[in-house]
Formats: sequence, C-alpha cells, structure tokens
Amino acid sequence: MLPHARDGLESDVGEVDEDATIRRARIRLVGEAFEERLRYFTQLEFAEEDLQFRGLYLSLRDMPCDTTVSVGSIREPFGFERQTPTRDMTFLGRALPARIQPGRNVGVGVARMSPDERATWALAIVRDPGREGEARGLGPDDDTWAITGRGTWLPFVGERDEDDDIRELVHVGVALSQRWIGDGTLSYSARPELRLLPRVISTGEFTASREFVAGVEAAWMRDATTVQFEWTQAASQSAAGDASPRGGSVQVSRFVTSGDRRTYQPTRARFFRVKPFRSVLEGGIGAVELKARLSWLDLGSRFGPNERLVDLTTGVNWYATRKMRVMFDAVYGERSDLGEVLAVGVRLQIEF
Repeated sequence: MLPHARDGLESDVGEVDEDATIRRARIRLVGEAFEERLRYFTQLEFAEEDLQFRGLYLSLRDMPCDTTVSVGSIREPFGFERQTPTRDMTFLGRALPARIQPGRNVGVGVARMSPDERATWALAIVRDPGREGEARGLGPDDDTWAITGRGTWLPFVGERDEDDDIRELVHVGVALSQRWIGDGTLSYSARPELRLLPRVISTGEFTASREFVAGVEAAWMRDATTVQFEWTQAASQSAAGDASPRGGSVQVSRFVTSGDRRTYQPTRARFFRVKPFRSVLEGGIGAVELKARLSWLDLGSRFGPNERLVDLTTGVNWYATRKMRVMFDAVYGERSDLGEVLAVGVRLQIEF
C-alpha cells in the first residue's frame, strides 16, 4: 500500500505509512453427506497474527417448505455485498456502509428460494458476543441478541448461457435487523476502503440498549457490465439520546475481455466468483475488469458535524484463472474538516 495524507488528517488519526502484509491465509473444509442434504463448512483463518474460525456451520437442505436451515457461525442475511465472500469481492475492501451492517455471528438461520429462482427470503436469530476494535463494535462484556431478515427479487431475468448462468438481470432487495444490546456499549468507526489505512471517523463508545438497522439494495447486470447500489440506515437508542449513522454506495464494473462477466448465485441472491472465458491455463489472457465505486458514511450529528467520510475508489482486476487474480485499487478518501487521503493498494490472491 502506498498512501499520501494531508498533515491535518495525520495529526488527528496518526501517521499514514507505506505498508505491506499477508492479508490472510485460510484453510477451508467443505463437504456434503446424506445425498447432499447435509452440508458442512469449516474455515480457519490466519490473519494479522490472529488465528480464528471464520465460519463453522452445518446446513440442512430440503427441510419443510423447501427451506435450508443453517446452525453455527453464519453470515447474517443483510446487505448485497456483505453476502459475497471476501475472496470474490470486486474491490480490496467492502464499501463504507458495511461498517454499520451486521456480519457473521453464531446462531440459526432459515432460507428459501422460490421455485422459479427469482425470489429469496432468509431469517436468522443470532448472538453477537461483542468484539472490541471492530468497525461496528460492542464492549467485550456485552451480549447482543438479534433477529435479521432479508428478502430479494429478480423482476427481470434475461437469457442464460450454456452453463446456465444468467447473462442479464435486475436485482432488488431489502434487509432489516433488530438488535437488543441490554445495558452495553456500542461504537461505529470507519477507514478509507483499504485495510492498512487508519480509521479516520469514529463515534467512540456510547451506551445503547437497542439498535435497528435497515438496508435496501439493487443491481443490474448485462453481460460484461454490472452496476450495484446499497443504502443502509442504523438507529440506536439509549438514555443519552439516539444515534443514527447512515451510508450508501454506487459501483460499476465492466470486463474488457470478450466473453467475461460476473456470476450470479440465485440461491444466495449475490454475485459470486468470476470464471474467465479463457484462462491463462487454456492459452488465453484471463479476464480483465475495470471498476469504480463511490461510497459515503455519516455517523450522525450527535457525534459532531465532521464524522463523515466520502470515498472514491477506482481500479482494475486481472483474473488469470478461476482461483488466481491480481487486484489494483486507488482510493481517495475525504473527511471534510481535515482533508483527504490517497492510497494505492495491490493484492495477489491465490487459492489451491
């Protein structure tokens, strides 16, 4: 990562230095049993000197009403980009609204897809044990219980290719999450959309008893071109007053290599990994994708008039094969009172 920041910003959040790191390494074990009705998923992550499970659950398919039931460390059904695994994201980091969206927690989830594969719904009841230092953090002794739900619909579906992948679609969705914090503490913070940059806006810890999060999402894809939009609004309640952070993002990407496009997964209502039309292993050049995103996050006037961050990210991805890619992002982040930061990030990603 190669950053540059204004002096005013560095004096407030600390020095912004050049850095390089192994972002993460993961060992994943996935399998099926009982005629594919039972699916198990285990993922152990080595990241930034930490070792932890980033997914450990069982899924039972073909349950009553054609539902799928998952138990364990599950991804809460909220948001469009949040449902995409990090290994398949278009950008190096998630958009700013993800900082106020719920992520992965321990609980039970139920999901169903309509017979025509055009609508889905999902509901989860989870326990958030609290993690200090997260962008959306709880105190270490706080227990949060939550009910989170998401519904999606494809009002338009175009032709499919020879692999039965959708070539053109319009996706819309909505998600809601009600969270009971008790008498604990809550905090929100955000950095520009590169992991190695410092956080430049923060509420600090504040007491809260409940939190409600709502989000809307939309996407359009036509062959090589994809456009996504998300908006998220949170509201927390406490004796000291309410907090209402909100944020949104718009992104567009386009493949410049012939025959390449993103893959839509109807069962999860999300974009999935890219499969190059002709990978380097097949004598081709792989897939090349141009991308741009504008995102913003406002933590609310209760915490001061300047706790707002706007990010503009552009870049290019090269997918050599289905499991190897190089990502390049240039990020411009601006906090209105202190100036801006400009950083360039590069990632080599390999699966085997």
